[in-house]
Amino acid sequence: MEISPAGGKWWRLKYRHGGKEKRLSLGVYPETTLAAARKGRDDARRLLADGVDPSAERKAAEIRQRIAGANTFETVALEWLELKQHDWTEKNAAKERGRLVNHCFPWIGKIPINDVGTVEIRGILDRILKHRNVDTAHRVR
Repeated sequence: MEISPAGGKWWRLKYRHGGKEKRLSLGVYPETTLAAARKGRDDARRLLADGVDPSAERKAAEIRQRIAGANTFETVALEWLELKQHDWTEKNAAKERGRLVNHCFPWIGKIPINDVGTVEIRGILDRILKHRNVDTAHRVR
């Protein structure tokens, strides 16, 4: 445990990687329990045994998570609309946007694009068909 001059306490792991001494924060005391800090230490040691810098791996994981968050269905659909709107009239572009906003975004807008599959699309189309809007279902598909 490391105590700062201001009185804060952290669980930290001191290690060497690539000939440099480094420290990895395992959590803030008392929010992070000793058991959780030990688990973090063990995970970091496993990474070190595999030749991976735990600090670099943590940063890479944060970047991967940020990228995955930016690749939601809504984000990709809005980019698609941006690309296609030059081929459409203003009225048609508004209709396409409306279909996505009203029928798709509330249900699958926040889902990562890689996780959107037949089941999610089928659920949306079934909701539209329930109101006998066959043309809208066809266009949304």
